[in-house]
Amino acid sequence: MHIAAPKPLLILDYKLFFGEEPPENRISLISHISKESILYEISGLNYRLKPKTEIQIDETFETQVKELKYFTMTKEQFVKYSNVAERYTKSKEEYPIIFNRQACLFAMEEIVNSSEIKNIDNFKMAKPEVWDSILRYFLAVNYTITQIREEDKDTRVDFESLNPKLLPLNEMSIETDPVFTPFRGFHLIDFFLNTKYLALKFPSILKLCIILSRSNSYLNYSACTCQIVAKNQNTIFFI
Repeated sequence: MHIAAPKPLLILDYKLFFGEEPPENRISLISHISKESILYEISGLNYRLKPKTEIQIDETFETQVKELKYFTMTKEQFVKYSNVAERYTKSKEEYPIIFNRQACLFAMEEIVNSSEIKNIDNFKMAKPEVWDSILRYFLAVNYTITQIREEDKDTRVDFESLNPKLLPLNEMSIETDPVFTPFRGFHLIDFFLNTKYLALKFPSILKLCIILSRSNSYLNYSACTCQIVAKNQNTIFFI
């Protein structure tokens, strides 16, 4: 099976929209929103961009417009953001993107590990300012994931030194065939069972996931937040 290389697309970020760098503490943009609610929305976005049953990641022009409408509650907000995006849009074949899997995964990890943002009982999402805060946060994440650290002036910069920095972005854009999902699931379970601090809890976690899977809407969230694939410098990454 031929797998196409990822198509290079401009990722729009906070600075392109607002003319300044995002706050150093990105979480401050969403600290007033319930952790559970925002994780639900971002994991849902991640699933819509790459359902388990699809090979290709959906970064089409139509999907970008649809998601922008979803994350902007009012026409005024939609026009404000789309006007900026249009500056970088040549056609429906040559266009920038806002919504991407790399930012989704980065955001979920950051939110899960943050102690600043809490679950809020009976939190109401139906407020324009709430959705605007989520979109601003997502753009701030876009700014972070597209930055390349400046090297010392004496450091040689060539393809070999630059390529590893692009891998975290490109890896999430590579197409994956859902036929390999059982294979990945087997190794995921093997990881749980052979990781000391998870092995004892895994049976109860698995039982809970089976119960929750009866609700398809919550299953998407569970699938995104339960698949742990690596640990590096005390950080857990999701796939």
